[in-house]
Amino acid sequence: MYCVFREILTLKEGTVSVTDPWFPRHISDLDFCTHIMTKYEPDLDADHPGFTDKEYRARRKEIAEIAFDYRFGEKVPYVKYNKKEIDTWGVVYRKLLELFPTHACKQHVQ
Repeated sequence: MYCVFREILTLKEGTVSVTDPWFPRHISDLDFCTHIMTKYEPDLDADHPGFTDKEYRARRKEIAEIAFDYRFGEKVPYVKYNKKEIDTWGVVYRKLLELFPTHACKQHVQ
């Protein structure tokens, strides 16, 4: 099963027309997919929890650009997280550790 795209809206290049079915056949082909926009963008979706948070949107854009600029075979870029972000992910991580025994599959728990 595959998807047929007639138009793809990208963040940097604008609209790209695609007439033939296409899907990545090698991991490097994913470099052509990095700028496909999802419908859940905080800049465009007023229902997104970060829609009115300018600081969040700017940070999300900064991290997204680092990811979008990465190409297969390059050194994976390092994202420097600030203290608030590290603290937030610490809370998430500790809560997940607490939930793993009762909510994770046995393969993950092992």
